Amino acid sequence: MSDTFFLKTVSTRFYLYTIQYIMLYTYISPRIKKK
Repeated sequence: MSDTFFLKTVSTRFYLYTIQYIMLYTYISPRIKKK
């Protein structure tokens, strides 16, 4: 029971981090390409 809960928390956290990285990348990428 606790294992599945731990897995869910980790996957959710990983999912949120991935979204943050993608948003950050899409926001910064154009600026880098302009230089």
